[in-house]
Amino acid sequence: VERIHFEKRGELSTEGKFMHMFTLTVGSKVTVYSKANPELKAECDKFQTLVIPASFGDYEVINEQGGRVTCVIQRWKQG
Repeated sequence: VERIHFEKRGELSTEGKFMHMFTLTVGSKVTVYSKANPELKAECDKFQTLVIPASFGDYEVINEQGGRVTCVIQRWKQG
């Protein structure tokens, strides 16, 4: 489990092997974009969770409402 804190944008990666359970805990709304395929995106409101597959790779998170954002990411790896 890890947390990221930012005001405008954050960057993460599934490294091709971790599924991310992504939850917005502080802030109102963010959008998650694939860096390789920016047309692949999802919006996440406060306390919602996105499941980001390992194949998603590098991605960025954009704060849509301003202010401080905290996201909690659980990394799941096939045992």
